[in-house]
Amino acid sequence: MNQQYEILADCHQKSGDRHYRIKVSFPAMNMHINGFTALSPNEQYPEWHVMAPSFKANANTYKPIVELSKKEGENDLWIAIRDACIRAAKEREDWEQRLANERPMYQ
Repeated sequence: MNQQYEILADCHQKSGDRHYRIKVSFPAMNMHINGFTALSPNEQYPEWHVMAPSFKANANTYKPIVELSKKEGENDLWIAIRDACIRAAKEREDWEQRLANERPMYQ
């Protein structure tokens, strides 16, 4: 399965130091999936990590809202979504950095 997907991702919220909430859109299908989470790298986890939306089923269990195959050879769609989410989160980081640099510092 070697297909091209038109996928748009929009980071609409930053939560904490490294969590980004992202909405993924598939314009050709007029479909939007809200609730993806991208986690930026830190000392413990050196690479970006993306999680699909889920809900808390009980105290110890989360259930996925969208299930995507992550098996080798079947994961083209997941890779495209993951890459779009990471790009959106990085754009948000860059935007926040530019905004912080433009603000005058008051003492």
